[in-house]
Amino acid sequence: MYAKWASLADYEAMRLDPAPRPYLEEALSFATFDPGTYEVVGEFRSKTKDGKSPPL
Repeated sequence: MYAKWASLADYEAMRLDPAPRPYLEEALSFATFDPGTYEVVGEFRSKTKDGKSPPL
């Protein structure tokens, strides 16, 4: 399972919110969860057919 958050605070707020719990539990029925936090130092994206990078 992969998720990307704008900040650690945003991730922690999600963990405290009970609303996503059923979806996370369903995802864990077919995926594994190995928690970790990492600093993104770069992103590589392909360009669209018009030569522009897609929005993040």
